[in-house]
Amino acid sequence: MSRLSGPLSRPRGRFAGAGRKPTPPRRPALGWTLERAHAAIDDLDRRAHPLGWTIQRTKGHVAVRRDDATDPEQLQELLKHHHARRGLSITEARLLSDIRHGRAEQRITGNNDRVALARLHNAGLIEDADQLELAEDVRFSLLLDEPAG
Repeated sequence: MSRLSGPLSRPRGRFAGAGRKPTPPRRPALGWTLERAHAAIDDLDRRAHPLGWTIQRTKGHVAVRRDDATDPEQLQELLKHHHARRGLSITEARLLSDIRHGRAEQRITGNNDRVALARLHNAGLIEDADQLELAEDVRFSLLLDEPAG
């Protein structure tokens, strides 16, 4: 076996493509120049906004998306409805219980807890992510403000 044969003779890592031919430049789609394509995308974006759509550009890709100009209060109500429909995750329920009993700050340890805390805050179930207090709706639904009797 010679030094240049066998599995060790194949180029690895950054040398793997050293012997390949360079790829030819891409032809313009539809025969359009890049400037014409950008102008058409800009025009489409301008026309799409009144209809509730937007053009999203990410790393050279273009996608049509719904415009996310949603009222924050409507979004919060939608999140509350979502939680009411599917229920809380175990982590979210544990966090609400910990907040109610005043021990949440010691129990928030990992990323799952922080993500669940953000979901609870975005849904309006806790008043402030820094103070960790239950929202008025949650206190009412758990009958926490009722006189003992």
